[in-house]
Amino acid sequence: MVRRGSVIVSFMLGALLFHEKNLKAKALDLALVLAGMVFLWIGSR
Repeated sequence: MVRRGSVIVSFMLGALLFHEKNLKAKALDLALVLAGMVFLWIGSR
């Protein structure tokens, strides 16, 4: 979970510091990763 959570930090740094393009597509991918993390969290309860 912690390794997958680092995706959020890298997305934010890439968007803010490096002014990356295609943020909409990457935000969709990030949302899917977050949804997977939620399902893992629910499954481990």
